[in-house]
Order: sequence, then structure tokens, then C-alpha cells
Amino acid sequence: MQTLEQIDAEIQKIINANSSSRFLKATLESALTRDPIGVTTDLEIAFMLLAHRLDAVLRESGEPAPA
Repeated sequence: MQTLEQIDAEIQKIINANSSSRFLKATLESALTRDPIGVTTDLEIAFMLLAHRLDAVLRESGEPAPA
């Protein structure tokens, strides 16, 4: 199991990576300043909604949904 310090270092690597999207960087930076329980709850809700949206987009485009 990773320590908090190790996890924070991993997060910083992603924030500092040129290949990371602005969305991901901003999300992680914002999350680090918030209550982790609230962040996790918000991310679970966002994931659920966006996964449903992806399914609808793929369904309407005729593309198969990812496995």
C-alpha cells in the first residue's frame, strides 16, 4: 500500500507531465485542496454521468459501446 507522500508524488508527476490534459491537471490540482471524501463523491457522480453520456453518444452514432 502506498503512503500519502507516494500518492501525492504520483499526482504531481501527472500534473507536471506535458502529455496530461489541462482538464486532468486542473481536476487534480483542485482535488488536492479539497476534502478527499467530497472529491471522491463528486468524481463518482461525474464518472457515472459521463459514462452514461458516452453510452448515449456511441449508441446514437452507431458505434459499439466499449467492453
